Amino acid sequence: MNFRFIYLILFSLFFLFACEGENPEPSLGQLDLVEGIKVIDFENNGNAGDLVLLFSIQNPGDADQVQIFLRKGPDLSSLDRQDVDNPSPDRLFSIELSGPNYDLRLPADFLDIDGNVIEKDTEYSLGFLISQGGEIFLNEEFENFTLVEEHVLNGEFVGTWDDNLYTAFGISTNLSLRLAGGRASGIFYYSNNFTSCCEGENDGTISFNLKEDGTIEDFIYRQELANFRGGACPGTYNGEGFVENYTTLVINFSGDDCEGPHTGGRIRLEKRL
Repeated sequence: MNFRFIYLILFSLFFLFACEGENPEPSLGQLDLVEGIKVIDFENNGNAGDLVLLFSIQNPGDADQVQIFLRKGPDLSSLDRQDVDNPSPDRLFSIELSGPNYDLRLPADFLDIDGNVIEKDTEYSLGFLISQGGEIFLNEEFENFTLVEEHVLNGEFVGTWDDNLYTAFGISTNLSLRLAGGRASGIFYYSNNFTSCCEGENDGTISFNLKEDGTIEDFIYRQELANFRGGACPGTYNGEGFVENYTTLVINFSGDDCEGPHTGGRIRLEKRL
């Protein structure tokens, strides 16, 4: 008997099965098509319907189809082809390709790619699958988020102040707003890094009423500058405005302080996501 021949056959079979075990499915290739991804936790129902997704597709004609999925965890490095082959419709959300900019809500019963219900206080990755020429690719950019039970406008904001005396002056605030009604309030700073301009702990406080349609009413800024040009400089500003793109505050205002009247003012504050 040719033992060498038998040995070669057994060795070949061992090598074949070992390679199959190490490489069950090739990883997905990647494309850079979807950009500027933002996830906004807009409501507090504790499911995927809370999520507003903002993103852009600069060349939608380059894709046959683009689909959204969610996966538990901070990255998508372990995702491969077998994870995305023929999942049920409640795990992949198909985008109607119509232009560069998109603003959409996910269905409340949408599941993650592994078939699990979306839960609060759990970190997820929002990813995009791109179908192109019969192949499926993973979009390079993705976004992490965690559903929390708080108002969408709670948190840190940075922006600019413009009026008849100042142009594009950096400002910041940290807002607090109850889930059901009430008044928004926050500490205000004449800087874009949450530090006082004028030797105090802060530079004053802002507050306003927020209507369901996003209208801002009864805006008040009570300025308290501890040391401005050699002395204290209190002031009061009033205004009204609106919420733009879910998390940007635009407020038109006027007021007076030690510098005199401030007219034709506009504050723009964007939430840090």
